[in-house]
Amino acid sequence: MKFNIIEELDKLSALYQDDIDMVKNLILECNKHFNEEQIDLIIKAYKCANDLHRGQKRKSGEPYIIHPIRVAYILLTEMHLIDCDAICAALLHDTIEDTGITEEELAKMFNTDIAYLVASVSKMKNLNYASKSEEEKYNDCILLRNCAKDIRVIMIKIADRTHNMRTLIYKGDKALIEKYEKSNSPIEELKIESNAKQNAKSVETITLFVPLAKRIGAYLIATELEDISNMYLQNSTFREIRGNIKNFETKNVEKIEWILETIENALVKRNISHDVRAKTKSFSEVNRYLKRENKSKVSDVPGLLSFEINVEQEEDCYEVLNILSRLYKPYESKTIDFIASPKANGYKAIHFEVRNLSGYTIDFKICTNKMKLVNDYGISALTELYPNSNIKDIQDSLNASNPFVMSLQSIGDLHKDNDNYFKHIKREILSKQITITTKNGDEYSFPIGATVLDLAFRLHTEVGAKAIGAIVNGINVQTNYVLQNGDNVNILTDESKICQSKESLSYAMTSYAQREMRRALKKHK
Repeated sequence: MKFNIIEELDKLSALYQDDIDMVKNLILECNKHFNEEQIDLIIKAYKCANDLHRGQKRKSGEPYIIHPIRVAYILLTEMHLIDCDAICAALLHDTIEDTGITEEELAKMFNTDIAYLVASVSKMKNLNYASKSEEEKYNDCILLRNCAKDIRVIMIKIADRTHNMRTLIYKGDKALIEKYEKSNSPIEELKIESNAKQNAKSVETITLFVPLAKRIGAYLIATELEDISNMYLQNSTFREIRGNIKNFETKNVEKIEWILETIENALVKRNISHDVRAKTKSFSEVNRYLKRENKSKVSDVPGLLSFEINVEQEEDCYEVLNILSRLYKPYESKTIDFIASPKANGYKAIHFEVRNLSGYTIDFKICTNKMKLVNDYGISALTELYPNSNIKDIQDSLNASNPFVMSLQSIGDLHKDNDNYFKHIKREILSKQITITTKNGDEYSFPIGATVLDLAFRLHTEVGAKAIGAIVNGINVQTNYVLQNGDNVNILTDESKICQSKESLSYAMTSYAQREMRRALKKHK
């Protein structure tokens, strides 16, 4: 164990009693990842937050300090952000907004990074805007502009929103809160008649925080946030569909156990270190499919049941695929290799789909443990995957290659006023995305309305500057062709071409392509 953590916790316990067990859990978890100096700083952040929030209560009646402790714990254990400054900032994240301490004072007590992170997630109050929505839009703009400079900002804010949504029941009516506290049933099974505050928080979560969580690759958190929001916004449908999913699991429990046992035995026989589990789709995934396809039965959802198989090495993934292919040889099957050709968001896995004799499909997803970290937690897991890289190196890498960060920065560069800025944020980042593939099989995501020229500049500034058209699904098109979901695109270039014309600026929909084109035009002026 790193230094005498138990002795340190005993010292802490003598000072703070109300929430000491929760703090102990956080510090013990921190002890797995941080050195003595860093843990001292985290304990200092806790003590500071505890003192500043002393006497404050949450709607649940709990001491307020429990909220920042939970946010720090979510950030570390559920989002896998292994960063000392971020954990400190999570503990302090409400101090500027709710206690009156300033960014400058936090910088003197801790460091400029921690102070910047706390200030970045703090809402500005008393802005004299004409409406609450205008004030919220202003704060969202500040948050996203800060996120473009430091990706940890949005991670802390998503962890904060996650805990707030988990405890949203306490913004409800007293009768519902009493029913919840007396009930032994999970909150998901309660009949909830939500009020205006709960609805507003849920709508904001679905429109802002769910898309942002998806853009940074935090899919487990994004799914949970979407489900909780829908639990309040469409409670009757939520309980009905979740009930049907549970009934499906109960009805098929023997089949599920048999499949798990069959896979387990086959992998043990081949000495492949593994972890295998069964999983059903979330309420939101099922509900989207039923609405889109105008279906009513949960059992109609293809791939409702899937099996995730995690192994140590990439070569083991292909060995598992061979084993599954032999096990399910009599049935119709389909394989998609997202390891050889990762998705646009960095997702890597092999999907093996089996259709049984009755026409029902079961999905198998095979990946390494490291791939799973990225698949489930996205950018935030990079600190765990690359423990020898500091946060600045990771941020620099994101600035140069991550589409979400690059889009945030280019939108901020081109649109200084908040109205235009937020309009493009909604259009390019928060809206539904399409996916296209290149001739090499690489996958890219774009907002609806993106063109061939947007893709060309995403590939490389020189490709964009020299693009003269493309072959899309075997057909020649011009650079202003609007891409469609599923298109296969081969960009055509003219090496003698120096740059696009000024008129071509209107062909690009994304701020990134427009910014890069302007830079190229300026360079070749």
